[in-house]
Amino acid sequence: MWVLAESMAAAGFSLFPMLAIGVVIGPHAAGAGLVAIAAFLVAETLAGAVPSYALGRLKILERRHARGAAAVSIVSGLAAGAALALLSPLLARQVGDPAVGELVLPLAPLLPLAALSAVASGPCSRGSRSGSPAARLLLGQALAMLAGLVLAGTGYGPWAMVAAQVVATTVTCGLMLHARVGPTGWSGGRTGQGWGPWPPEDRSAQRDRRPAAVPRLGGVLALTVKHRVFLLALGLLVLPSVLAICHFAFRLVDGSLGIVGRTVSRLGMPRLCALRHDRDGMAEAYGDLAQLHALLGVPICLGIALTAPQIVALLFGSSWAGMGAAAQIVAAAALPTVLHGDTDSLFVALGKARRDLPIAVAALALPLLLLVLLRPQTPEGAALVWAIPSLILPPVLAMIILGELNRSPLWLLRRIAPALLAGAALVLAVLLARQHAALDPWPQLITTMAAGAVAYCGTAWIALRGRFPWPLSTMPREALPGVPQRGQGAAQPAAGWTIEPGTARLDDTGRGTAAGRWVARKPGSASETRGRQEGGATRVHALDSLRGIAALSVVIYHGLLVWPALHETLGGQGVPFFRTSQDPLTTALLTIPPSSLLWRGREAVLLFFVLSGYVLAQALLRGGSHPYLPFVTRRACRLLLPCVAVALPVALLVMLTDPVQREGWSVWVTGHWDGPVTMGQVLSHALLLDQPYDLNSPLWSLHYEWRISLVFPLLLALSRFGPGRAMAASLGCLALGAAEMRLLGSDWLSMLVFVPHFMMGIVLARDGAGWSAHIALLSRPTRLGLWAVCYLLLSYRWIAPGFALIVDLLNGLGAALLIALVLASPRAQAALAWTPLAWLGKVSFSLYLVHVPVLLAALHLAPEAWPQAAVVIGALALSLPLAAVLYSVVERPTIQLGRHLTRRRASPRAWVKPA
Repeated sequence: MWVLAESMAAAGFSLFPMLAIGVVIGPHAAGAGLVAIAAFLVAETLAGAVPSYALGRLKILERRHARGAAAVSIVSGLAAGAALALLSPLLARQVGDPAVGELVLPLAPLLPLAALSAVASGPCSRGSRSGSPAARLLLGQALAMLAGLVLAGTGYGPWAMVAAQVVATTVTCGLMLHARVGPTGWSGGRTGQGWGPWPPEDRSAQRDRRPAAVPRLGGVLALTVKHRVFLLALGLLVLPSVLAICHFAFRLVDGSLGIVGRTVSRLGMPRLCALRHDRDGMAEAYGDLAQLHALLGVPICLGIALTAPQIVALLFGSSWAGMGAAAQIVAAAALPTVLHGDTDSLFVALGKARRDLPIAVAALALPLLLLVLLRPQTPEGAALVWAIPSLILPPVLAMIILGELNRSPLWLLRRIAPALLAGAALVLAVLLARQHAALDPWPQLITTMAAGAVAYCGTAWIALRGRFPWPLSTMPREALPGVPQRGQGAAQPAAGWTIEPGTARLDDTGRGTAAGRWVARKPGSASETRGRQEGGATRVHALDSLRGIAALSVVIYHGLLVWPALHETLGGQGVPFFRTSQDPLTTALLTIPPSSLLWRGREAVLLFFVLSGYVLAQALLRGGSHPYLPFVTRRACRLLLPCVAVALPVALLVMLTDPVQREGWSVWVTGHWDGPVTMGQVLSHALLLDQPYDLNSPLWSLHYEWRISLVFPLLLALSRFGPGRAMAASLGCLALGAAEMRLLGSDWLSMLVFVPHFMMGIVLARDGAGWSAHIALLSRPTRLGLWAVCYLLLSYRWIAPGFALIVDLLNGLGAALLIALVLASPRAQAALAWTPLAWLGKVSFSLYLVHVPVLLAALHLAPEAWPQAAVVIGALALSLPLAAVLYSVVERPTIQLGRHLTRRRASPRAWVKPA
């Protein structure tokens, strides 16, 4: 965390002094000063970057190396200063402002000091002294800002910026030379040795430095001077005011992302280099770093892209208005650059640092080439030219990285998925806050930023399962099981913990090196007891597969509803009444087995209700005492949090699509996404508050399931009086709910109409073992007859349609009978244990949540010329991998979160006793 804080402070002090001075003196004067400073900084880089970099990379740094590099830097600085002074008239003539030549002249004599300061930072940056140059730089920048603001306030214009640069350079150089780094640095540390007489350049020291500098010489130079050279070239083409606006817009984005890059590099390079002989361990470490890079960089890019115009208008005024639009363009284009990790550190760890050279040259040459060809004259045009490499290079780098690590693009996508999901939540929250919070500019901006921050952090926390990314982990060594203290020998696993070989072992810092990894797994954990349910109840995996088949049935059902004729046949929008179609063949194909077994919309939902009653009751009855609050907490994490994670992206999709009406769409399609999104709709979908759910219609069933979960303890208590009395009480609830909807027209008690279905599952959990055993003893023809009865009950809606509530009850009886038959049939359980069905059961809830938004988005976004059947099939197929992603990054972490929270909140008082 200190690394992150130090990087933020350094970036802030490198940007804000010049920005504050520029605001005072205005864009035109700031542009003139920036041209002179850009020329000075380019010369400084050429004079001091190479020896400084070499000193920082030498394995063994001796006094002769440092003193020789100082001699080279001073000579180079003198030559660069003379060249800069001679070229100043030419520079002024190209810019078209004679004052620029005068501004350059006071800076030229400072180049030897600037180069020497850069060389002095090389030894300081080694080892634990990496904070030393940063601290001195911060002090120099603070004094520079003070001097510049004083001169700016007294009307000196661009000379205020030049004065600030002079103060920053001289103060930083003086502090660097005053530092005492020890026997391997500039002075002799405690020995009191100073610089001594200036020796001639040591040839042997020069030979030692060359291998450290030459391999990455071009790459370092290109990356270092990229912004400065572009700024200087831009100053030759545009007005000084446009230059100043572009400079601060670019610096706002690049400086912010530089914080992320430096932080990730300083945290990751030692780890990657330590794992250079373990490619699998290096891949895992790089994945952690890529995740951290995305988590830190995505909110910066999106935040600047969404709020830059408002920030610029409030802080800088109308004269800097173009800065906001330019920052928006650069920030949006920079988003891909934070999604592939720290390539520089990886290439160093792999021993392929020379690859930095073509990458850096391309990053420098592309914008310069476009600048010459397009010659933009506005801040927006210059921003587009600057942003081109950010769109072209990241995909190339990502493919190179994945090839080196032998990983697939999906592997990288899984690592950065938390940042992408959190970024989508941030965008949606900002847009909604901006749309619905009608406030004054400052409160509006603060509200918008707070909403985005809360949405991003909350979504990222859920996606990360409540844990910090590894590189930012602050877990003490004592908290890591089996980690030895320094000097205590090899690590041994703590009692009950295991070690898995092949990735990374914990090194002396508590982080990975190369041989194996400690796994926080105790006997009886979820990974070792896959046959256990919450609370200790035995999990029947066949029922999970049954749930997956039901979810797939709902998916197919909604796919068929797209066509008007099929919507008419199937009832439409979940309405349980039979509709006769004008096409008898279509009706027959969809209502007569076996084709009718491919879909069951309403029936599948009723099966969900019965299964929920069974699973919840079984877990609670066999798992000991369970207080009410932990139960509700787990249900909230299980149902509400995934809905929150889905509601925000769905609302964003609706906002990005136009409410079009195409020929060939049914009323079911046109009834969705037919108006602007409101905050009330988003909250309703996220928290399952009330209906209709016109953004994601399958949530209607989760609405009822969540409400019944709140009274589930009462239903479980009623079941203790016997199955007959329990079912009679549930039927009374059904009558009460139906009367309230019929007579009052409200839906406060509408959930009661589904209480019998949950009660069927509860009764089956209490007494189902006996029933299943009895079924298993029946003759084979009798069992086949029960399967036929089960099918007839589940198909009753299409055989003998009647009153909706009665049909729902018969379908519920069919679902309960189906569960009993599966529990009694080893063959059925073996068939349902097929791996694809087991996977489908695992992701069934996520599939249920995402398939309708994906289908509707595909219908709205696909070109009208595309065949509708192809669009529907493609969308439903795409729902499967998206469901797997949602399960991995949202659903499973929320389940674990519920378990974690209830472990802390468990109390001795219980509302249900074990059977």
